[in-house]
Amino acid sequence: MPLGRTLLGALASVLILPLGPDAMAQDAPATPVDAPYAGSRDAVLELLSFVPDTPAVWEGAPVISYLDMAAMVDAAYAGLVPDSAMGVLPADDVLRAMFRAQAGPQRYMQHLYRVADEMPALLGIGMADVHRGLDYGTPPRNGMVLGLDPAADRSAAVAAALEGRGFALREVSGMPVWHRWDDGEMRLDERNPADPFGGDLGQAARIVVTPGALAGSPQWSVTQAAAAAIAGEMPALTGNPAVRTAVSAVTGSADDATDGGRLLQLMLLNARDTMAAPPNLLDMLESGVPAEDAAPVYGPDLALPPYLLVALADRRVGERDQAVVALVYPDVGQAETAAGRLSKRLFTFAPATAPDAWSTLLADREAEVTSGVVTDADSGLAAAIVRISSPTVTPAEDPDEWNRLGGSEFRFLVNAVYRRELTPLMVFE
Repeated sequence: MPLGRTLLGALASVLILPLGPDAMAQDAPATPVDAPYAGSRDAVLELLSFVPDTPAVWEGAPVISYLDMAAMVDAAYAGLVPDSAMGVLPADDVLRAMFRAQAGPQRYMQHLYRVADEMPALLGIGMADVHRGLDYGTPPRNGMVLGLDPAADRSAAVAAALEGRGFALREVSGMPVWHRWDDGEMRLDERNPADPFGGDLGQAARIVVTPGALAGSPQWSVTQAAAAAIAGEMPALTGNPAVRTAVSAVTGSADDATDGGRLLQLMLLNARDTMAAPPNLLDMLESGVPAEDAAPVYGPDLALPPYLLVALADRRVGERDQAVVALVYPDVGQAETAAGRLSKRLFTFAPATAPDAWSTLLADREAEVTSGVVTDADSGLAAAIVRISSPTVTPAEDPDEWNRLGGSEFRFLVNAVYRRELTPLMVFE
C-alpha cells in the first residue's frame, strides 16, 4: 500500500487528539539546535552510513525512503512561528507539518498518534528526539534507522527502557544491540503500535543503539550487516558512488549550498524497477480509455540512455517547493543527453490512470521545469537532474486549514511510482 495513503489515514486521526507540549519527548531542548543541520547533505549521508551496501538492500522498492522531520517542521513554520523547531513546537503543530510526508520510516510515521504519547515509556525517546529517519530493504529483511537530536545523547535512556521491557543485550561488531525473541517470531498479545520497531505486529526486534541513531530490524542477518556498516567493517551506502552522486544532485551543488534549500524527503529507486514499462500497464486502465492515452511512446528524439540509479526528492528552496528527479549516469555525455529529454518527458507526462492530472497540477501550481547536470569529481559519474519548482504551500499560513499540503509535485511522482506508471523514466518499452 502506498505510504502516502496510509500516512494520511493515520494522521487524519492524529489531529483530533488533544496533543500539546507535554506529549513531546522528555528532556527536549529549550532552543533550536538542529537548524543548520536539518535538511543538509550531511544529515542524509549520516543516516545512509547505517545502511549496508548489500544485495538485500538493493532489492527494496524503493531502495531507500528517507524523511527529515526537523527540516519539514522548519519548512512549515520558519518565518511564521517563533522558535519553529522540534522540541519547541507543540506536538499538534509538528504533526500538522508531517502531512507533507510521503517518504520515511513507514511504521514510525503510520502510528505518530501513538508514538507522540506512548513511545517515551517504551524506547526512552519521544517524538521530539527523532529528527529524521529512513526505511530500507524488503520485509522480512528490512531495516529502519531513526536519526536522533544531534544535541542530546539518549543512549542511556534507550537502554534503560529496553532493559525494563525484557530486552537482552548483545555486542555485534562492537555495537550494543538490544534484542528480544527469535527471528520471525510474532506475539500478538505484545502488540503496541507506539513501538516503531515491529511493535504494530508484535514482532521480534534487534536494535543497534548509538548516540545519534537507532537502527533496527526483525532479522539478525540485517542487524548484523547494519552493525558492521556502522563499525566500518563492511561497505555502507555512503561508499557507493552512484548513491553519493544522487545525494549530491538532490541536495544542491556547492555553489548553491547557501540558497536556503533544505532536503525534506528522498527516495532512491533501483533502475531495474523504473527503466522498463510494466507489462500490465494497459491492463490497469478501465475499459473505454483510449490506448494512445495510456502509455506515451517516446521516439528516438526523446530516448533516454540506460541509467544506474533514480533519486526523487522534495526540497524547500527559499519561498518555493522543489520536486527533483535525478538519474545517475556513468559519464557526463550521457547525463547531458538525458537531462533535456527527461525535462521534456516530465513536462508532457500523461499518467495512464489520469492523463490530464499532471499537466493540470503544473498549471495550477504555476510550476517551472528546468534541467541540468551534476558531476561527481571523485567517481566520474554524473546525474541528469530535473527540478520542478513552484510557490511554496505550508499548513502554517492558516492553522485552521491543516489539510493544505506542500510538496504536491513530489507527492504526485511518488504515487506514480507506486502505481508503476512513472513512464518518463522508461528506457525499454
